[in-house]
Amino acid sequence: MFYIASRLGCNRVCSTVKIAPTDETPRSDGPLTAIRGGTVVTPGGAQAADLLIRGERIAAVGSEGTDADAVIDARGLVVLPGGLDPHVHLGDLGIAHRETIAHGTAAALLGGITSLFEHPLSVPATTTAARYAAKRVLAERDSRLDIGLWGAIVPGELDEIPGQWRAGARGFKAFVVDSGGIFPRSDDDTLLEGMRRVAALGGLVLVHCESNAIVAGETRRIRAAGGRDGRAHAESRPPIAETEATSRVLHLARAAGARVQIVHVSDADAAAADGDAVTLEHTLHHLILDIEPCTPGRRR
Repeated sequence: MFYIASRLGCNRVCSTVKIAPTDETPRSDGPLTAIRGGTVVTPGGAQAADLLIRGERIAAVGSEGTDADAVIDARGLVVLPGGLDPHVHLGDLGIAHRETIAHGTAAALLGGITSLFEHPLSVPATTTAARYAAKRVLAERDSRLDIGLWGAIVPGELDEIPGQWRAGARGFKAFVVDSGGIFPRSDDDTLLEGMRRVAALGGLVLVHCESNAIVAGETRRIRAAGGRDGRAHAESRPPIAETEATSRVLHLARAAGARVQIVHVSDADAAAADGDAVTLEHTLHHLILDIEPCTPGRRR
């Protein structure tokens, strides 16, 4: 998909809405669409060019004069690859007052995101094949862009993993820290066995890595001292909580032979994790926000 923007702000998105991930490869047949007259951004830089799309694949860049079944006038606009956000919580299914799939995906488009993956923290959490299927129906109805739905690894429902896989899940989310009651935390045994089952299917395991014991202990001590502000929240989650949990999760993943993605990595030591079967997700707010403005004095 391509995001077509003016030099001053948002304009529109050229895309087809579908549910992802699937086992299908993008179509390379079908009608030919031409995006004409724009400034196309490629790995080699920006250039004035036409972009030709056949089905769901780029057919050519810079082919002026080619007949097309549909033409999009991009004169004076910049044509960019659409962004992909792999970590989104859209709401609906019990928490629609916070955000809905329709509103969240519309907002994503305005920021240049044309594909995203929704995490399974609905109410109730999307931890079964039936709940996954229900969310997929909702996404197919309301999404304004390409959307994928992650499945779940939780205690007591590991037998639901194959059903979620058949319904379209290609990645499965797990927490090793309490999430506030919405999504059950996995102990080491649950996570190890869940990883084994996902690995057998060829899927990806996504893990929120914070030590539950360290976070609980620090939270208890900070609350006892009266901490209730933003800085207190950050201090309840020291870097060691993330690095310890990340190390433990990677050991389990190696034992299970699983591919794993560590989500929203915020500590440099945790980010030093490497391996052929591990990827690290960095979110924008962890790169640009700082704890210093969260000064004590404002309690709630």
